[in-house]
Amino acid sequence: MFMTITSATRFSIFIVLFGFLIAVFQMNSYAAEDTPQQTQVTLKVTNVTFKELLVFEEALRQRMTALEKLNRQNFDAEGSTAQIKLTLSGDLQKFATDLALTEFADFEIEVLNQTAELIELRVNQRRDRSPFDAAISDVIVKKPKVMILISERHWQASSPAIETEVIRKFTEKGYKVIDPNQIRSAHPSEPPAGLLHGDPAAAATIGRQYGAELVIVGEAHTNDTLISYGLYTSRATSEIRILDVDTATIFLAHSETGKGSDLTQNMAIQKAFQNTGELLAEHLIKQIADRWKKSDKKEYGVSLVVSELTFSQLVQLEQVLHNWRGIDAINLRSFEAGVAVIGVETAHSAQHLAAQLVTKPLNQFSLDIKNFNTMQIDIEVRRAVALYDIQLVIANITFEELIQLEQALKQWSGVTTVFLRSFDLGIAVIELHYKGGAQRLAGELLRKTFNNFSLDILNFSDKRIDLDVIIQQVAEPKPVTLVISQLSFEQLGQLEQALKKWEGIKSVSLQEFDAGNAVFDIHSEQDAQQLANELERKLINEFALDVKNFTPTQININVVRATSVNDVQLIISPLAFNQLVKFQKVLKEWAGVDTVYLRSFDSGVAIIELHTENGTQQLAEELASRPLKAFVLDVTNFTPNRINITVQH
Repeated sequence: MFMTITSATRFSIFIVLFGFLIAVFQMNSYAAEDTPQQTQVTLKVTNVTFKELLVFEEALRQRMTALEKLNRQNFDAEGSTAQIKLTLSGDLQKFATDLALTEFADFEIEVLNQTAELIELRVNQRRDRSPFDAAISDVIVKKPKVMILISERHWQASSPAIETEVIRKFTEKGYKVIDPNQIRSAHPSEPPAGLLHGDPAAAATIGRQYGAELVIVGEAHTNDTLISYGLYTSRATSEIRILDVDTATIFLAHSETGKGSDLTQNMAIQKAFQNTGELLAEHLIKQIADRWKKSDKKEYGVSLVVSELTFSQLVQLEQVLHNWRGIDAINLRSFEAGVAVIGVETAHSAQHLAAQLVTKPLNQFSLDIKNFNTMQIDIEVRRAVALYDIQLVIANITFEELIQLEQALKQWSGVTTVFLRSFDLGIAVIELHYKGGAQRLAGELLRKTFNNFSLDILNFSDKRIDLDVIIQQVAEPKPVTLVISQLSFEQLGQLEQALKKWEGIKSVSLQEFDAGNAVFDIHSEQDAQQLANELERKLINEFALDVKNFTPTQININVVRATSVNDVQLIISPLAFNQLVKFQKVLKEWAGVDTVYLRSFDSGVAIIELHTENGTQQLAEELASRPLKAFVLDVTNFTPNRINITVQH
C-alpha cells in the first residue's frame, strides 16, 4: 500500500512539474514575442556630400521609428561615400521599403542593393532644388565644375560614345558636368571641340560663360578594323587637353587607346570608343583629384554666395569688390539663375566682411546677410524700397516680337530698368523696375497692343507676371456704306476727318452730299453692327450720331446736336485699372450724366468723355468733393470742355 501511494505521488509530482515547465516555456515565448527583435545593418551611402550626410542622418533619427541606434563608421570625401551602422527593431525588409519610399526635403534616396547585413543607397539631388542650395553644394564639395567636349571621327560611329562615357563616369563621381548640347547649340557652325582645341584663351572665355572651372576638349578616331575568327576588332585613340578656365592655361594633356570586338564592324567601333572613354575617364578623374588640390590655384579665404542677383548688379558688385581696400583678389566661380559664387582673398575676417557688405552703397540695391561662417557668407540682394522688382515670363514669343516688347517697355512711363535675363525656345524672361506694382503692370500689359500681337496674363504675383503671346489675326476690311442725314457742310468736314483718323477704318470715300444728306463708302475691320455701336457713342465736336437702322452693308444715321447737354472730356492720372472700373460705374450712376464713354487707357492715364446736364465748373466741383473708396480726385485745371484730374491714393 505504501509503495502504491508513493508511486502515485511521484507520478502526480511529475505531472505538476511538467505542466509548470510548459507554462514557463510559454511565458518565455510570449515575452520573446513582446520584446522587439533587434537587427544590425550597415548603410553604404554613395554620391553624398558631408552636409547632405548630416541632414540625412538627422532625418533618419526623426522619421524612422524602427531606428534604435545610429553610428557613423566613416566618410570618404574623395569618393563621396559613407558607411553608417544602424541598430533596428522590427523587420529589416520593412525598414528598407520605408527608406525607399520616404520623402526627404533636399534630396531623394535610391536603394541600390539590400542583403541581410548591408543596404546600399545613392543620394540623388532633387530637380526642383533651388539654385541657391545648388551653389552652396558646389562650394562644399570642392570638385571643379567641368565642361566635356570630345568629337569622334569615323563614318560608322552612330553616337558620341567616348564623350557619353566620360560624362557618365564624372557624374557618378559627383562632378557637376555642363550639358555639351548647350555649347553645340550656341556654336552650330563649328564643333566647339575643334574651336577650342589648342586655344586656352577661347576655352577660358566659353568656360566662364557656362560657369566651368575645367574644360576637357579633344578628338578621337578609330584605326583600321581587323577580322579574326569571325569577329571584328577595332582600336580607338583619343587625345585630350584639360584647360584651366581661371588661368587660361593647359591643366593636363593625355591620350588613351582602347579596343572593342563584336560580330559587326559598327558595334566593334562603338565598343572601342566606349572602352577608350572608360579608360580615359578613370585616368582623368584620378589626375584631377591629385592635381586640383596640389595646383597653385589660390585658396580664397571667404566664398560669397549671392542670390537674387541680375547680371548688371553682378558687374557693379565685382567693381566694388575690386576697389575695396583689404581685398587682395576676387574670382567669379559661377553665375547661374541669379546666383553668383565669388571667391574672395582678403585680410578681413568673414564677420568684418559681412558687416561692411551690408553698409556698402550700391546703385538701386543693397545686400542683406542671411548667414555666415568663417569660410562662407550667404547674401541676398535687397533692392531700393521705392521700386518694385518684377519678372516677366513670356511664352510663345518670337525674337522679333521680343525686340518690340523690350522697346515698348523701355519707353513706358514708370519703368526705370529693363533687363533681358534669358530667351530660350520661345520663352523670354525680362526683369524690370516699375513704380506702379505688378497688378497695375499686368493690367496695362493686357490692354497693350503691338504690331501684330498682344499679351494674355496667365497669372501674376507681387514679383512675377506670366504672359502668353496672342497673334492678332488681321481681318480683311469690310465695305460699309454710311448714309447720314441732317448734316451741315461744316459737320461734314469734321465727320470726314474723324472717320479717317478712326482706328480700324482703312479707307473713307465721300460719294455725295445733297440737301444735308451725305453718303460715305468706307472699308473697316469691324462689321456693320460693331461699327454702328461705335458710331452711336462717337462724339464729334458739338454733335453726335444716332443710328436709325443698319444692314450688313449699310448704316443709316441721323445727326443729333448737343442742345441740352454739355460734352466734357475727363483726363485722369495716375489710375489703376480696377480704380478705372469703379470710377466708370460711379459716373454712370451719377445724377445728370446720361452718357459715359471710355476713349482710352494707357500707362495709367484714362480719357473719359461724357454728356452731362451740369456745366463743367459744377461737374469739377462735384468730382473734387465726391467720396470714393481707396482714392480721391484732385482737379488740377479745367476748360469749358475738359477737366484734368489727379488721383490721390
